[in-house]
Amino acid sequence: MQVYAFNTDTFLQQATATQAGYLLPNLKNAAASFAENGGWHLAQNITQEELTPVLSTTGLTISGSDIPLIYSVPVGQPGNYQVTLHLQVGKKAVPNVNIYSERRHLMVTSGPLASGTQYTTSFLTHVGPYIYNVGDNGECKFTIPVSLLGLATDTTLQSITVEKVNVPTIHVVGDSIAADNEGEVPHQEKNNYAGWGQTLGKYLTKIAVNNHAHSGMTTRCFREDGHWQLILDDLAAGDIVLFHLGHNDQKRPYLAPHLAYTTNLRRYVKEVLAKEGTPVLISSLSRVPSVDAFGNAFDSLKEYGAAVEQLSQELNVPFINLHDFSYEKLLVLKEQGVLTNLFKDAAHTNDLGADLVASWLQKLFKNTVLKDYLNPEAKLLANLQEEGDATHEFFGELPIVKQDKPALKYRDIAFLAPEIQEEIQEALIFGILDPCVLYLHPFDAISKGQFLYFATRIVGPIKSRPYEGKFMDISSHEWIANMVQGYVDAELIAEETLTNDTLRVADDLQVGELLNIAVRSLFPQGQRQISVLKASEYANEWGLLWEEYQPTKKVTRLEAILTLVRVKKLKIKQGQ
Repeated sequence: MQVYAFNTDTFLQQATATQAGYLLPNLKNAAASFAENGGWHLAQNITQEELTPVLSTTGLTISGSDIPLIYSVPVGQPGNYQVTLHLQVGKKAVPNVNIYSERRHLMVTSGPLASGTQYTTSFLTHVGPYIYNVGDNGECKFTIPVSLLGLATDTTLQSITVEKVNVPTIHVVGDSIAADNEGEVPHQEKNNYAGWGQTLGKYLTKIAVNNHAHSGMTTRCFREDGHWQLILDDLAAGDIVLFHLGHNDQKRPYLAPHLAYTTNLRRYVKEVLAKEGTPVLISSLSRVPSVDAFGNAFDSLKEYGAAVEQLSQELNVPFINLHDFSYEKLLVLKEQGVLTNLFKDAAHTNDLGADLVASWLQKLFKNTVLKDYLNPEAKLLANLQEEGDATHEFFGELPIVKQDKPALKYRDIAFLAPEIQEEIQEALIFGILDPCVLYLHPFDAISKGQFLYFATRIVGPIKSRPYEGKFMDISSHEWIANMVQGYVDAELIAEETLTNDTLRVADDLQVGELLNIAVRSLFPQGQRQISVLKASEYANEWGLLWEEYQPTKKVTRLEAILTLVRVKKLKIKQGQ
């Protein structure tokens, strides 16, 4: 057991001897904020004095309630730890103190604390390997960063006690909806991205959370990027593994429900069972409900939820129907006009939204294997009655990028020429590529649907709106439908590339289709009625055409990426 008593004369010597100490929020280098200071970075210029904790006779405090007091405790080995904090409330009552651990995991929401009282709380946290940046190997920091937010100037942290404990672990396999995200300082809970995996620990007891959810993950790349192996290596008999994937699988036709998506999940589940763990399948959180051209609300992830439920029945493992539960809740919240307080875009939550989703999961866990691990004392962060922007429409979602200039970490492009790698780096900067995955798969064919998705930031602006049903093979309730309507409105789809009024979004993209969309985007609307043949002539003139051009040839991912980079450069020259 380690005890750090901040109101004693021996504190400074003890901290120095054990390499414990204060941490300061990072400058805008979010890629390092998890590894170095518990998930916080500076969003504004704040003086060193404001950021530095103050040691008084009663303990440790900090100047502002919107600035985290961050203290790091070293530990000798991986595993689960119980952390206990003692606070002394000063002359003024405190509305609330949030206590975080590890990578800004919200562990405690105290609620109001009366003046002159003492407050003691404990939580469980997990220490183990984690991939902090794309391309890195899993690394264990052997520290527990503890952050307190909401301290008043005369309310102090008196002590931290850390003790290794033998409790089970709940491992989270997930995408950006559950992932850890850094927080801005000064703290504004609506400004930050946050995943429900960051706040889940607050709603549980007698079990520690090990969150390996990452932005951009699918059932395929979670394994190939190395995250799954870290969980397998850590997994002990009696542990629980939550699976929440589907948002990104849906954007890749080769990961369709009941096909590769289900196949990949089945393999994960069987590997957990082989190690005597308990897999729990969770259907994806609903996006903010969309409305079709007839005014009917819908969410396009329902089919993936049905596939997860069917798999859970096949394998006789627990299933949590988060999708349907959240869809009904979001319909009500949308009607109340408060979703702008909870969501950053159509899919991603802020601090308040992530906390609300975690509270929904707690409710859904009541009749499952997790029923004995629920924390009845957990308090919700969000005031759901706070007025939001009822007129705001949530269209689309963007990758959550933790670097201002994403690093080129793809492991399968080292053999490409340096000038090609440079253009791939430009594709990251332009927002064409997902910077969250480890493999580019440059020579795989790309479907037309996936191309339309990641080309929107280059060939646009593409303004999504309710789909009007132009194509026979697209339902108005598909994830891509509103975006396709945006392409139609922007005059980027040539009639001659259609087959019997079908767009064929699941088919491999052809060279002629690629160049026709690219070239049309370089002309103003009203001047985009350009044939495939004429587009190839323009493409040749502008350096977009490569050798051995064949309009019906399949396009590789690399060819699509390089074309979009070059189109972007032409648009910059045009002043677009």
